[in-house]
Amino acid sequence: MSDLAPLYGLVLAGGRSRRMGRDKAALDYHGRPQVEVVRDLLTPRCERVFLSVRAGDAEAYASRGIACIEDAVEDRGPAGGLWSAMRAFPEAAWLVVACDLPFLRAEVLDRLIAARGPDDEALAYASAEDGLPEPVCAIYEPAFRPRLEAFVCDDLWCPRKMLIRTGARLLTLEHGNPLANVNRPEEYEAARQALAVATDAKEVAAKPLAGSATCGAKVRLRYYAALREQAGSEQESLETTASTFLDLYQELAARHGFRLPPDRIRVAADGQFVSMADRIPDGAEIVFIPPVAGG
Repeated sequence: MSDLAPLYGLVLAGGRSRRMGRDKAALDYHGRPQVEVVRDLLTPRCERVFLSVRAGDAEAYASRGIACIEDAVEDRGPAGGLWSAMRAFPEAAWLVVACDLPFLRAEVLDRLIAARGPDDEALAYASAEDGLPEPVCAIYEPAFRPRLEAFVCDDLWCPRKMLIRTGARLLTLEHGNPLANVNRPEEYEAARQALAVATDAKEVAAKPLAGSATCGAKVRLRYYAALREQAGSEQESLETTASTFLDLYQELAARHGFRLPPDRIRVAADGQFVSMADRIPDGAEIVFIPPVAGG
C-alpha cells in the first residue's frame, strides 16, 4: 500500500436538505449529530478528515475544532465538494462519504479501503438497488482529478455519471443496503425506527432465540404504526418457512390481516434496510415499517 496516495476523508455536509426541511447533518440517529458519527468513522482510517460545507459555513465548525473545506462553487452538490477538496489537496486520495447514510458500518469502509489498487482512478460500491455506482461512499484517487476537471469544464456535475464514464471499479455490497440514504422526513422516521431495533447488527445477530424449533428460520419481528395496531402487538418471535421478506410479509398479512400492499412497506433486518426480495437470515430481527408522516 506504500505506493498509494495518502488517504484523506471528506464528509459531505454542504447540502441544503430541501427535501428533509432541516439540516441532515444535524439529524440524530445514534445519540448525536450524524455528521459527527460519520467524521468519527473516517478519523481512524484517514490521515486527515474534513467536512465539505457551503461557502461561509466553516466558521460555525471552527469553534468546535472541526476542519472544513468550503465549496469553491455554489450549489454543485457532492461533485462540487470533491472538486473543492481536490483543488485544495491535489496529491491526496479522498474517501468521500455523505452525512445521510445512517446505516453505514465501519466494515463497509474498511473493505473499500482495503480494495484500493495502484491502477484505480476511483473505487466505489455498486448500489444494492440498481447496480449503479454509489458516488457518496467512494474513494477518488489523485488520478481522478484530471477527469473531474474535464467533466467540470463540460458542466457535468453528476458524480454517478462521472464514475460510469470513467469505468470506475465497483465492489458488491455483501449484506443488505448499508448505503441507504435518507432524504425526506418520512424516511428519517423509518430509519430511526429501524435503528431503534438494532444499532449494532452484529450484536443483534448474535442474540440467542428463546425456545427451539426443528426447521425454518427463527426471527424476531417489530411492528410500527398501522401494522402494530393490526397485529395487536409491537413484537413477536416465530419460526417461518418463508425464504424472502416478501414471503414473510405475505404470511404475516394472512395471519394478522395486514391491509397495506408490500410495495408500500419498507423492511429492515438487523438494523439496516433490505429489499423485500432478499433472503431472510436465520436469527434476524426484522422491522416492517408502513408509510409514516412527519419527521
